[in-house]
Amino acid sequence: MAEQSTTVLVSCTPLTDGQNRDQSCLLEIVGKDGGTIRLLLDCGWTAPYDVHVLEERYGDVYTEGAEGCRIDGILISHPDQEHMGGLAYLIHKKKWQVPVYVTGAGHKMGQMVAYDAYLNAYQSSARVTPFDLDDVDAAFREMTQLRYRQEVSLCEDRVHVTPYPAGRLVGGAIWKIHVGEHDIVYAVDYNHKRELHLMGSAMMDVSSMLTVSCTRPAMLITDACSVDRVPVPVQYSKNQQELINLCMTCLRSEGNVLIPVDAAGRVLEILLLLNTYWREKNLTYPLAAVGPMIHTTLEFARSQLEWMNEELTKGLGHSRMDNPLALKCVTPCASIKEVKQLSRGPKVVLATTNSMDDGASRTLFSWWASQRNSAIVIALDPEKGTFADEVLRASRAPRGAPPAVLRMSVCKRVPLKGEELEEYKKQQASKEDAEQMDVPMAEVKEEEEDNKAGDDHAKKNTRERKSLHTPQAPTRESVTVIEHAARDGAEVGHVDAFPAMPGDEDDDLHGDDNVCLVEGFEVPIGVAAPMFPDEDEMEKIEYDDYGAVVNLEDFDKDTSGGGVLSRALASEAAAERYAVEEGDEMDDIVEPEVPTKIESKDVAIQLLAQVVRLDFDGRSDGASVQTMLSKIAPRTCVIVHGSETATSKLASSLVKDLEGLNAHVFAPHKGESISIDLGPARSSIMSDSLYKSIQMHPMLDVDLGWVDAEMKFESRAADVDGSDEGKGEYSIVLEERQGNTNDSGHGGVFIGDVKLSQLKRALARINIGSEFHAGGLYCEGDVLVKRQPEGGGLVIEGSLCDEYFRIRDIVYSQYHIC
Repeated sequence: MAEQSTTVLVSCTPLTDGQNRDQSCLLEIVGKDGGTIRLLLDCGWTAPYDVHVLEERYGDVYTEGAEGCRIDGILISHPDQEHMGGLAYLIHKKKWQVPVYVTGAGHKMGQMVAYDAYLNAYQSSARVTPFDLDDVDAAFREMTQLRYRQEVSLCEDRVHVTPYPAGRLVGGAIWKIHVGEHDIVYAVDYNHKRELHLMGSAMMDVSSMLTVSCTRPAMLITDACSVDRVPVPVQYSKNQQELINLCMTCLRSEGNVLIPVDAAGRVLEILLLLNTYWREKNLTYPLAAVGPMIHTTLEFARSQLEWMNEELTKGLGHSRMDNPLALKCVTPCASIKEVKQLSRGPKVVLATTNSMDDGASRTLFSWWASQRNSAIVIALDPEKGTFADEVLRASRAPRGAPPAVLRMSVCKRVPLKGEELEEYKKQQASKEDAEQMDVPMAEVKEEEEDNKAGDDHAKKNTRERKSLHTPQAPTRESVTVIEHAARDGAEVGHVDAFPAMPGDEDDDLHGDDNVCLVEGFEVPIGVAAPMFPDEDEMEKIEYDDYGAVVNLEDFDKDTSGGGVLSRALASEAAAERYAVEEGDEMDDIVEPEVPTKIESKDVAIQLLAQVVRLDFDGRSDGASVQTMLSKIAPRTCVIVHGSETATSKLASSLVKDLEGLNAHVFAPHKGESISIDLGPARSSIMSDSLYKSIQMHPMLDVDLGWVDAEMKFESRAADVDGSDEGKGEYSIVLEERQGNTNDSGHGGVFIGDVKLSQLKRALARINIGSEFHAGGLYCEGDVLVKRQPEGGGLVIEGSLCDEYFRIRDIVYSQYHIC
């Protein structure tokens, strides 16, 4: 007897709306036992990185230690800030203790995106991100990386999650969440089409990812961001050709082309397109990609071919240059300074960020926007309120109107000088003094005791020196002595890490041999002498190992002296200061230990360059989205993100397409919870006599048959072990119908799609003539075979004669009939 599964109650709450690109929603799953599983689907956070928005969004979602405000897991669908930007702040700054699941490629690319966001804001923006590189490292260190179709269990095997390809971005995922007997699919920002570097998404074959094939998902959570996209089948290839033509037109007219791109996503598709064209045409124009993490991003991309289009790996050899993402025609540049080092003349540059709010793209725009022979290509859909959106709207001025004038601020980070530097040093000194004043007296006394104990231990080691074959391991006290000496500003002399050599008598030369600077270091057996002599030994040395005279003044530590070393250091420092003073805008990133500040300059730019919007977003078009969702036919569809107009349009379309399939469509607003009872997913048992009576018909890789049976419900008694857990429930049993089964009246099911041209050839094989006329096939005996309108089946018209039944048999033979 088949068992009955428990009822599953699912609650879905969107945490974002269509006002920005942030995507996140909360999925709560409640089982029969009352236990609740809470999953966070994406955790997006984009510029300007408002902390108040993030805390308001997740304030009631997660509270450490609160049973009702916990999160059992976070599923990341795409490696960009729109889907995972909030992780660095929440996990490290807010101390979230939540497991995060992401694909392997998504982990690497997402980390590069987070790095790029911080470095661009740090170097070229007055805006400071609430997270830093340490926060990013801490967040990504704790993530669980998965392969496509790799299942992982959560919450004591109560939930199983599996990522599937989503397209659009490397490592993008569609998540299947399996609970009980139900499958929940989370799919946003997917692309069903194959591209140069990525395969299409798994949305084209959702049945393959479901636990029970040939079924419908219990719930589909999706977005409406792609509903308004133009459904042109050749649109993408058209954009490719337009981009190439635009680049060549500008280059031949001595103009430059700027393409603002993201850090580690769609930039790979555009680079692969342009690199292929540059290589095929042997072009010598500079083609550059600019971003603080571009070198590492391209290196990661070369090692992620298994996540990309399988066409890229064909013909892949052992040479490093055989890698299709070697991009030999592309020059990666980490900063604007490297762009200036390219050959003079026109060039094509892909620069971060795509919003042009900061980064190299903003600086290059300020240089090239006023050149009539240059072009700005908006390849990615800009978010409302960004500078890229402002540029795009300004370029759409009516014909004949004067050129638009854009006012913008250009920022750069420069080192502090003069009075500002002195003030900074004073503040740092005051801060250090305040910290020292805050040290409790107990700690000071403890440090003094540790110093005394360390000195006693060092003297003991000097008196009791061991032989060469029994080297003494470094002790914790030795390390403590060095730490305190360095902190107190005392000058640390040589501390020998080796035991005394046999026959040595001069303790003054070797010093305290057993004191070690590095804890855990052991002296190798067979050493002849210490690696680094101390200053006392240096004073007794007149010649080096090669006989040259040693002048100790050359190694003078005092940088104010006249030694060779101090003069070299002073010269190097002067050269660095000169380079900083003479440097141009957006030079290399200044070292963090050098105090810096942001300088901002307001400029007014007349927009004379050509601004073109080409679609390289990599999302499915609106018509394809509606078609795919209608074919998937989920029992419940929840639309969690998108503009109000797009969401309403998609919901109305699905209600119409899924009419008669007992489906429900919901479009909740931000913060509105939709609770759905998925109901018990019951399995049924088929009697042996019924199974033997079914006539199976092979079709492709499956067998189909018509089932004519009676369905009965049988109550379940207590379980075999005597417990009452299953008491009161029932199972479904299918049994063969009693009586005359020939009067079932189902008439037969015709499976397949027959073309009239195929039918004409089949009739010709049995010598029945036929001709096409007015969309129908006229056969011998005045029999007409035509297709019903709107994609219907075939209709046979004619008088009842021998030819009619012969033709009907031929038509039937073209189908699989159950």
